[in-house]
Amino acid sequence: MQACSVGSCLLAALSLLLLCLALSTDYWLVAYGPKDTFHSGLWQQCTVGRVCVSPAQVNGYIQATRAFLILAALAAAVCILSLLASIMSCFQSPMSLNLVASLSAF
Repeated sequence: MQACSVGSCLLAALSLLLLCLALSTDYWLVAYGPKDTFHSGLWQQCTVGRVCVSPAQVNGYIQATRAFLILAALAAAVCILSLLASIMSCFQSPMSLNLVASLSAF
């Protein structure tokens, strides 16, 4: 049972790492043109000359994606912390930490 707990904690940490990487990258959209290449993320838009600018006006769906990804990163952090606390036997909680971890992972 301990191996499953450690494995789930490691996989949750990997998912948090990949989620933070996806949140910070500028390669959500890549457009190849005849003369230029353009790539854009949630925070910046870049051209082939490595000139990156923040957009002056952001669409509502981009703002919603930013908000939900930040909330997902926070939930993943709660999941990892509760999994780590459930592995340690010296930490006692009135609520099941495995339940907190599974709810935050969901």
